[in-house]
Amino acid sequence: MRQVVRATAFLILCAVLLTLDGCSLAPSADNTEATQTVRLIATPAPTLTNDPAELYTGILTEQRVVSLVLEGYTEDVSMLAVLDVLKKWKIPCVFFISAVAANEHPDVVRSIATAGIRIGNYGINGAKNIQELNLEDMIHQFRRSQELMKETTGKLPELFRCNGSVYTKEVLQAASYASLRAGVAPSVFLNHSSFSARESARQFVQKLTRGSIITIKLGQVLDGLEYDGAKISMEGLAIDPSPFLSDDMEDLIRLRYANIVPVITWLLEELQSEGYKIVRPEDLSSYRITMFDTPLELDEDTLAMLDPNSYPYPATGVPLGEQEHKTLPQSTFESVVLVGDSVTAGVGDYVAWRRQNEPEFFGGVQFLTSPNFGIVSALAKVTTDSRHPLVDGVKLPVENALKQMNAKTVLLMPGLADVRQYSTDKLIDNLKLLIYLIRKENPGIRVCLQSIPPGVSKRYGEPSNLRIFQYNMAVYKFCLQYGIPYIDIAHALGDGSGNLPEELCVDPETGGIHLNDEGCNRWLTYLQQHMTF
Repeated sequence: MRQVVRATAFLILCAVLLTLDGCSLAPSADNTEATQTVRLIATPAPTLTNDPAELYTGILTEQRVVSLVLEGYTEDVSMLAVLDVLKKWKIPCVFFISAVAANEHPDVVRSIATAGIRIGNYGINGAKNIQELNLEDMIHQFRRSQELMKETTGKLPELFRCNGSVYTKEVLQAASYASLRAGVAPSVFLNHSSFSARESARQFVQKLTRGSIITIKLGQVLDGLEYDGAKISMEGLAIDPSPFLSDDMEDLIRLRYANIVPVITWLLEELQSEGYKIVRPEDLSSYRITMFDTPLELDEDTLAMLDPNSYPYPATGVPLGEQEHKTLPQSTFESVVLVGDSVTAGVGDYVAWRRQNEPEFFGGVQFLTSPNFGIVSALAKVTTDSRHPLVDGVKLPVENALKQMNAKTVLLMPGLADVRQYSTDKLIDNLKLLIYLIRKENPGIRVCLQSIPPGVSKRYGEPSNLRIFQYNMAVYKFCLQYGIPYIDIAHALGDGSGNLPEELCVDPETGGIHLNDEGCNRWLTYLQQHMTF
């Protein structure tokens, strides 16, 4: 009986295996039926040898140009209202819509395409983390969504956008295999709740990095990293609301995302006000500047040294950048200009005070400062209420101000406002642009960067000393990559634990960041002992 059961079980197993793809029965060496064995033949994983699709990203440019894309879907009424705005402004944008949304809202999607707005591929349903799929599923995502989009619009999309995904080589190859020409990787993310009024849109545009690709996510919350690195909650509706929603649910969605039309309108109005031109993603590259295309490759030891997490305190313990040498005479600083915010302005006030009794104090060093002035505000459009410092009673762009001041060397320091408002990557991008503009307008000028000094330990305001330290390390890395002198003022003034000693601070109970006379004198002495000409 047991033999019958075992034989029956064996036959059932064989029958099951024979139904599996890639399996076969292989006879034994003597070809007898009784000794047949099961051999599994693995189906090889697909491989791609085609060239990857292109990837359009933000660029470094001196021109006020950006690209604009939209991604996702809310409901028909809002989408038609968005379409009316885009038609009115006649801008070259791309509308990335998932195949599911296109299939369930074909009339609206066709209206978008008929209006001359390009439709892009957003995958089957706007799924995230496409790079984590196996290659076969990845190819299916792109090919099937292409088929469905063509059924709706009559045309295959050329551009694609992977929501919340990393554009690996494999992703780009799979997209190219599905006849997609290029992916789009935005650098700035907005949604229906980004602006509560036009004023907030104005502030956004004023600090916008030129050459950015802006995406407006429709019917979606932003991911944490899309908030410029901030940690936020992920509450809200899923991507592309489910088809066949009840009328009540449609009304709820419409109410929730009603602000999307004002957000887009305010954005376009402020871009126009600030002199921005909107171009297609593929056209951005024609505006790119190449000064910083070839950074020096840093070795592993240097990269480890640059990691802020390698230190127990927000301080390195040793000065970075230019090393100590014989103290230079003050006359050496003729034609040197220090650019910065109120912290640097305090040093300028100290120099002016000393010159009342010592007219030759610190040579002809000059200061170009204003409260909350920084790298990014220096790139803003000059207006009556912009933060640009006055030169002979007139506000000028920094590069023009330095030319009027006959500067031969400029010492730049990112402002505390830069650290409060921007990620390190965006700060570095804007730093590159400012240096490019300074060098272009002032051929032969020498550009140096200074680290930001910390505040006192009991200061509770932003940015924290840890955040300042992280930004200083990012700026020092940038200096190493491009051969720019770095003056470590933070080390000169810090106490070894990453704090400003209270005996060097003029406002320890309030701001906790500005220097008294001793602090200013220590800063200037450090310049004498570390700058080279």
